Amino acid sequence: MRRFAFALALAIFSLSGRSSLATVTMHISVTGDNYIYFFAEDRAKWQGVSNGTWKKAYSFDLPLDEDNGTLYFAVRNKGLASPGNGAGFLGEFRIDEGVFSSVHRSYLLTGDPGIYIAKLPGWLNWSSGAPDIDLSDLSLLDWAEPVSWGMNGQANFWFKANGGPVEGISASAHWLWFSENFNPLAPDVGVFKVEFSIERDPKSPSGLVPEPTPLFSLSLGLVLLGTPRRRWVEY
Repeated sequence: MRRFAFALALAIFSLSGRSSLATVTMHISVTGDNYIYFFAEDRAKWQGVSNGTWKKAYSFDLPLDEDNGTLYFAVRNKGLASPGNGAGFLGEFRIDEGVFSSVHRSYLLTGDPGIYIAKLPGWLNWSSGAPDIDLSDLSLLDWAEPVSWGMNGQANFWFKANGGPVEGISASAHWLWFSENFNPLAPDVGVFKVEFSIERDPKSPSGLVPEPTPLFSLSLGLVLLGTPRRRWVEY
């Protein structure tokens, strides 16, 4: 009876789908030169991230119920000294479980595959405060690969202005913007989308411990159910 109970419990546990339903938390650290707003597909509105200071990282956690999706960041270079002064987006995205399949590691940096930029058309307005952009508008934008303007740890424009890299973001993350950056006529608004796909692969370099697959565990349980009990006879 004990063997039957153990096998049944093992089979039920294997079918529970614990791994596939677990929530993954993405740790996000970003900054933008110099105002930045964040939008996730399951959010109702844009969330303000920075208050105009690009010299610090803004960090927050985002629970994910799915293993793939898209994040959006709108960056606006605003201020009297902004024309021709450069604009950029810098960020690091990290997960505790699994790897990003595009780069096969537990973190994704600006400059890695899956990050795109689009110009804000004239028919979309962003005059003050949060951008007046919704998901239907975002689907109409022309997305392109951004241009790198140097890594966080390189002696580029931001490195020199800050006296070093922005703390809290990997030195290997790239400052991203359009190719016309530092041109007074260049767009002062950029919308970035970060496409991610998380792979929960125990064979990946993340050092995860393999878990029994549902089919294997159920088969093991059924085998245990069918194993006859051996009766020991003492002589």
